[in-house]
Amino acid sequence: MIGPHQAPPELWQAKFAVDPGREYDALGLYFHDGLMWVYVLEDFDRVRPAPLSLFRILDPEIPRTWRVSSQDDGAVVFIAPPEASDLYFADKVENCDPLALKSLRAILAGSK
Repeated sequence: MIGPHQAPPELWQAKFAVDPGREYDALGLYFHDGLMWVYVLEDFDRVRPAPLSLFRILDPEIPRTWRVSSQDDGAVVFIAPPEASDLYFADKVENCDPLALKSLRAILAGSK
C-alpha cells in the first residue's frame, strides 16, 4: 500500500493521472530510465505506471509472491509478481489483452 507524497497537484493529475491524497495498491515495482516506477491499481481495474517518488510507502512489506527479474539485459529490473514483470503490463491490461487480464486477476486474488 502506498499513499500520496507532497508533489505538485498539476504533476499528479496531468502527467500521471493519479489523484493526490488517495491511497493505491501497488501491483509491482520496476526500475527503468533512472527512475523507480510503481504499477498502481485505479478504479475499474485500470493499471497505471507512476514514479514511486510521487508516493510514500505506507506498508513496507513485500508480498511473498513477488520476484526480482530483469529485461533488456538488465536495463529494466522488476520487483513484482511474475505476471506483472513486463514493461508493457499496464498497456496490455488497458487494451484488454486476455493474458494480461488473467494475470491481473491472479495478482488481485493473491493480494487478498
